[in-house]
Amino acid sequence: SPPLTSLLPKHPVRSSKPWNCISQLQIDTCSTLISKTSAGWSPKNHSVFTPTDRRSIFEVLRVGKRLEQQEGVFLDLWPYILSFVGRGWFL
Repeated sequence: SPPLTSLLPKHPVRSSKPWNCISQLQIDTCSTLISKTSAGWSPKNHSVFTPTDRRSIFEVLRVGKRLEQQEGVFLDLWPYILSFVGRGWFL
């Protein structure tokens, strides 16, 4: 999300107060997390989705597996479809 990313400092912040210090690793980790949360679903970023989303996605994949066995609908299709699902979509 551009608004959140714009709030991140570009360089580490040093301060005499330890709670005000921000390392480059923390900045990079936060930036990566923001990118993952604003992207659609993938197996790689499954963990940043809400528990409801994760359960629902799991059920969709189970149904997809069953359809593959019965109807010949390919299992590879479901991750592509789910890539359009954002966080909170199943709420």
